[in-house]
Amino acid sequence: MTAKRDGLVSAALLLIGVGVVLRMESVVVLSIPIVVYVVLAEATSGEPSLDIAVMRGPEGGKIFEGGAVELKVTFTNRGKAMELLRAEDPLPAALEVVEGSNVGFASLAHGGSFEMCYKVTSRAPGSHILGPVKISATDFFGLRSKVSTVECPLVLDVLPRVEQHRAVNFRPRRTESWPGQFVSTRPGPGQEFYAVRQYTPGDPARNINWKAWARLDRPHTNEFVSEVGADVVIVVDKTSASDFGVAPESALTYVERCSAAVSSHLLSLGNRVGMLVVGERVLVVSPGTGRRQLERVLLTLVRAKKGPASRLRQLPEFFSIWFPGATNVIVISSLADDAILNPLMRFGMRRDLHVISPSFVGQQGRPGSEIEEVALTLVRLRRWTVAERIRRFGEFAEWTPDSPVDLLLYRSSPRLLRRVAR
Repeated sequence: MTAKRDGLVSAALLLIGVGVVLRMESVVVLSIPIVVYVVLAEATSGEPSLDIAVMRGPEGGKIFEGGAVELKVTFTNRGKAMELLRAEDPLPAALEVVEGSNVGFASLAHGGSFEMCYKVTSRAPGSHILGPVKISATDFFGLRSKVSTVECPLVLDVLPRVEQHRAVNFRPRRTESWPGQFVSTRPGPGQEFYAVRQYTPGDPARNINWKAWARLDRPHTNEFVSEVGADVVIVVDKTSASDFGVAPESALTYVERCSAAVSSHLLSLGNRVGMLVVGERVLVVSPGTGRRQLERVLLTLVRAKKGPASRLRQLPEFFSIWFPGATNVIVISSLADDAILNPLMRFGMRRDLHVISPSFVGQQGRPGSEIEEVALTLVRLRRWTVAERIRRFGEFAEWTPDSPVDLLLYRSSPRLLRRVAR
């Protein structure tokens, strides 16, 4: 029974009751058309059919935040003819319709079909599952209806936009043998002259320095600086304790954008890039190169769900299981929870560690009161204290969301510089 039918029956009973109480036949007569309409509808129309096949367009989709994707849902009537079909494709709160509508109406004969098309966008990265689709059929008089849902899920991945950071300056101390764009001070094959050393058996004859041999009366060979790549693993903190704010301006949103930018930059330099995301589950991407590796990294980044902060305590153990070799580590976190400092210290004692933290201090404009100004000062002081603690065992860089070109991985720890000098 629909709300329309309930309303008509209630109106007829009300008119009859008022007419009987007031003894006014004219009021009772007003209920006759309503009663005739309801009786006629009950006698001529049966229960509406709702045998609908629902089919989506592509089985999955990927867009970058701010972009739009067209979604298609096709409805085919496999039962009796229906007077009115209402279809709705509910959307997650993060998605917004920019063209068309996710609600459609149609009158379908047996075997008939209609297609509902609309475009959606999102201002924040994430992985969304669309469905189930809600459908309802109503008879000709609008007094009977049937409601159902059809499971036809669709995964839509909204990837973080990849910024082009001109000022990124990452110089790993651990490099590998494959070609890349990092200049290695370790002698090896290359084009830029590095040094002259005494010849050892097995050195290529083409590299022999004949002038040095004639002058020193001993064979010498030339060495060249090699351009090589590196293994880099990006560790992303997606725990609930490190999240604050509301998307698309939340801390985790900027952590995802920063991770995407660093991954894209390092892959473009010929490095092998892997990822370890600590969230509801620990997700791992093995080091690789190329565009497909970037796609794997971004998909893992957005599909990871927010998890408990307790997982951060096991971060070094997780890392040692999946990446036992010598790799360069970049940890990207909002550092909102001090619980991550102890795992980071254990990291820095054994590996080359870089830490990047998006900074939100002062991004909301000038403080509106003295209390806000004091709070802002305390937040700045805390971040400065955290940064100084990290610089004791690793390298720290702060990323300001409104100035993405200022992202900089730099060597700022005297302790690390002394270790490199040794």
